[in-house]
Amino acid sequence: MKTKNLVVSVFVLATLLLAWNGQAKQKVSGQLNLNLATVEQIDQLPGVSPKKALAIVDYRKQHPYKSVDELDNVKGFSPKSIEKLRPYLLVDGPTTFKVEKSASRRSRKGASPETAPGKGG
Repeated sequence: MKTKNLVVSVFVLATLLLAWNGQAKQKVSGQLNLNLATVEQIDQLPGVSPKKALAIVDYRKQHPYKSVDELDNVKGFSPKSIEKLRPYLLVDGPTTFKVEKSASRRSRKGASPETAPGKGG
């Protein structure tokens, strides 16, 4: 029984490490309109989980956002987390939010000598 628990624990840990290591870092820019964004778009914000993204959309069904500060009324958001998100959010106007994945180490290692940093012309 102990062996089974150990195997399951190792499997879970390995899965988490692979998921964390395999994800390319994301660079975000622009702003996301809280009143128009989808759950999928909101989920791409730094520090926002799918559960929190769904809570944002559920809240707006009853209370369209008049201010980013209203996120304080949504479970899982504190004044500190709202301040971190504020540069990426708006409640009126077009969404200009973009997510760019930065290159992983593997893709940089595979660069040809002509395109590798410090090589060629």
